[in-house]
Amino acid sequence: MKFSLIHKLKEAISKVLSLVPSASRLVTLLKALPGARHIPAPAKIGQLWVRQAESGLSVTIQGIYYILLLFTFFAVVYDIGNAGYVATISTNAVRVAAQDAAKHIDELTFIETQEVRLSPDALGRAQDVVNGLTGGKVAILQVKVTSLQKHDVIMILGHAHAALPVMGAVFGIDDVIIPVEAYAEPAYGISLEGQ
Repeated sequence: MKFSLIHKLKEAISKVLSLVPSASRLVTLLKALPGARHIPAPAKIGQLWVRQAESGLSVTIQGIYYILLLFTFFAVVYDIGNAGYVATISTNAVRVAAQDAAKHIDELTFIETQEVRLSPDALGRAQDVVNGLTGGKVAILQVKVTSLQKHDVIMILGHAHAALPVMGAVFGIDDVIIPVEAYAEPAYGISLEGQ
């Protein structure tokens, strides 16, 4: 709309200038009007309109640029927030699985040798606990006992998949893998009967 208005004004001025025998005489007449300070030459009038049109175009381009920048900022914040949420939920779930594994050590081996060993189904049990809390977004890779000088520690290692919906749609980065780990001390002396 702005460009059509400028085009119509250019046509009207060119018609007026074609009717007047001398453009310099028109400029002289316009300068004689009261309050006229500076009247540009007829050739410069078109350049002024082009500059005005270009300034409007640059404002439009700048507005589009800022809107895209704002959308990108919100998209990154949304995806990073989602990844942080998944990391928090996954870490908490793995901690619960580590505490559960600490309650279910192999009692017979502990009684006979005083060594802490995990029950044979420790990995599957930890995966079941984590699946119940996260809906299958976390994969348990390893459940092991680490022997330290003063005590033993049960360690669970895994990774979680956090979806990045906006980054996936724009850049093809569908998800990010977040490593999770948790530690727990074995529950010495607790049997199935709670003794």
